[in-house]
Amino acid sequence: MASFANNVVHQRLYVTSIIAATGTRARMLVDQAPGGLRLPDSTLIETPGTAAPSGTPIVTRGGQRIIGGTIASTDASTKDVILYRGQVLTTQSAGATGALQAATTSSVSRATGSFITDGWTPGDTLMVFGPGPTVLGGQGTPEHSSTPAALASGGVAVQITAVAATTLTANGTPLTVESWPGCRLVRVAQVCRFTVAASAGNAAATASVALLGNSNEADITSLAAADRGLSLGPADVLIVAAQAAVSALPARLDCNAVSLLY
Repeated sequence: MASFANNVVHQRLYVTSIIAATGTRARMLVDQAPGGLRLPDSTLIETPGTAAPSGTPIVTRGGQRIIGGTIASTDASTKDVILYRGQVLTTQSAGATGALQAATTSSVSRATGSFITDGWTPGDTLMVFGPGPTVLGGQGTPEHSSTPAALASGGVAVQITAVAATTLTANGTPLTVESWPGCRLVRVAQVCRFTVAASAGNAAATASVALLGNSNEADITSLAAADRGLSLGPADVLIVAAQAAVSALPARLDCNAVSLLY
């Protein structure tokens, strides 16, 4: 890492795993990076010799650039992985949304505020995740309320067919009726789908798969290797999902990403 315009650049490491119990539900790999004061934590990597001594709070503008990462597998079968970019449009709060919930298996409702004002439109793909990162104390690895035990509808891709101020209507019946305290509603778009070979990264002759620069990531592979990366704004996230369920434990897909905070 280097220092630009007297701003020390800090890397952050994100990790998550996909197991059989996750099924095809998505997991948030890279969480939001809001600007503000941050206290160093175990996921921040500070460069020796830069201006900020170890343990010194840092100030960031918000956003980040994903510069690398890998996906490894202990599954004996080949698996396909889907990457999504996401924008957090609605965050549950007493003042902005009131009660926020899957009112039916095909609708999302709120007590106050407006989905229209938040930016939702018919045709959007929605996913729900748990509470977001805090600025003080850093982000750490993303909070995973997308597991079935914590949030039944978490990480499910929901196609929006109609938008009203207090109701989003979904195609089919993808949701489980439940309340979503503290949740975030994320508008997602698929980046690409690529294959992770059996035992990738866990067999001497089979390397782990690069998170960035796969042949299906046309917008990234078109760049020179030194320029490859994925820029995310302060409200943006990176989401990963298995196209088909991973085999029974101990099989898993281990995903990691490295970012530079702005």
